[in-house]
Amino acid sequence: MRLFLGIDAGGTGSRYALVDEGAHVLASGEGGPIQAAQLAPVEVAAALRVLAARAGVGPECLVAGLAGAGDPATRRAIETALAQQGLACPARIVGDVEVGAAAALADGPGVAAYAGTGSFVVARAAEGGLHRVGGRGWLLGDEGSAFDLVRHAAIAVLRAHDGLGPATALTAVLVRASGAPSADRVGAALQRLAPREVAALLPHVLGVAGAGDAVATGVLADRMQALAELVSAAARRAGLDLATVPVVAGGGVLEPDGPVREAFAAALRARGGPRGPGAPRFSAAEGAARLALALARHEPPLSRWVDDGRTP
Repeated sequence: MRLFLGIDAGGTGSRYALVDEGAHVLASGEGGPIQAAQLAPVEVAAALRVLAARAGVGPECLVAGLAGAGDPATRRAIETALAQQGLACPARIVGDVEVGAAAALADGPGVAAYAGTGSFVVARAAEGGLHRVGGRGWLLGDEGSAFDLVRHAAIAVLRAHDGLGPATALTAVLVRASGAPSADRVGAALQRLAPREVAALLPHVLGVAGAGDAVATGVLADRMQALAELVSAAARRAGLDLATVPVVAGGGVLEPDGPVREAFAAALRARGGPRGPGAPRFSAAEGAARLALALARHEPPLSRWVDDGRTP
């Protein structure tokens, strides 16, 4: 039996899925974080080999999607390190964009928005090509992500303190959650944290929004408008009509029935999009496994996303 392994690796954790030739999931599991942007290629390769070994069976092909592995040179270096470390099967490294597309857009044209610690949007055009928008990191983008939401909530706290904006219950909550000694030190406290630690404060912001605080709900609406703008831009780049194609929302921030997803749906409707986003058909790890299967079979367009599908 030919088996195909997919890995979805990121800064907060990693998952794998093993599928057969019928794309049925035979095994799945989890592992620790693999931060491609912060580790040397040989370290990333070693971590991937440990995770692959947990699947228990040697696959025909492995595809791993790594956040922070957008640079083709980085991908090739990790692939070379995997081969040098004795991985017994061909392996391809892709970014989280290709894996997200395989999980959400395998059936045809559409747009997928993913928001977790960071964010990105990818559209699949009619001919199968991928068009990425956003995903530029916490410093320059990641609109609508957990980090982005907390950052703008903190900005609102500082504006309120300086008399530039209305008072908000976010002040007391973020002072306490960030460990800042006072409201004017919230920014300094957050700057001492890693991006994922800042993002982890999102439940505090959502709690304030859920209690009806106007500033917190305004932050939520504004950042979802920013994410919806990325969706519109991706659709345009792919030559799609946002009103007629599916929009899929994934990632921990956009979980079903959550307040952020509701705000995102409202932002999509305001731009002429669907009434609400759908959910990815497959997990990201299963999407990676399906990329491995498509690559082995030379089945476009998914095989092209791995072979030469390097999104800009």
